[in-house]
Amino acid sequence: LTGYRCPDSTLATIGRCILNLPPEALIALSGFMLSRKTEAVRLIVSKIPIQQIDAYLSSIDWPGDTRYIRTLTDRYSGLFDHAAYNIHIDTELKPYLGIEMYLKQNIYTRYDPRWETLFDMLKADGLIQDQKRLGLRKFPGVTSFSHLYPVRYHCLINHLKLVYKEGFPNECKGYFGIKT
Repeated sequence: LTGYRCPDSTLATIGRCILNLPPEALIALSGFMLSRKTEAVRLIVSKIPIQQIDAYLSSIDWPGDTRYIRTLTDRYSGLFDHAAYNIHIDTELKPYLGIEMYLKQNIYTRYDPRWETLFDMLKADGLIQDQKRLGLRKFPGVTSFSHLYPVRYHCLINHLKLVYKEGFPNECKGYFGIKT
């Protein structure tokens, strides 16, 4: 799309990330971040048990603070059903990690109360501000739309992502989903 050729060092790093995956894990997504001024590649790694993420990061020579990541994952691990991990690679691994936290949701339930516990902990830890927390609380629900035929959309919080980026404050981002 951009005419950019991925450097050999980036390809080698991607290979190292794949070769060191635990048996049950997989690369769920990969891609270039075309909307940003970077040539970095993002790998979304899934199906690594939360208790093994620090060992995986160490095995790929991730340059961030794996002890801090373990502390963070231990703190929040009981509040979500599964996680995915965003790893950034330029010509080498970057000290960045996104921890996507997912809840298995029933589209017929307006709101999973576990989000409240998660929001409260994130607020207490300084990772989410009140304005974002209130906005996320208001989002879930059902919307009807009629154009050619009636459709009901179930609006959900898809996941929250804890962002660790060395040298920057940690933060939490919210991502929405819509199902028919």
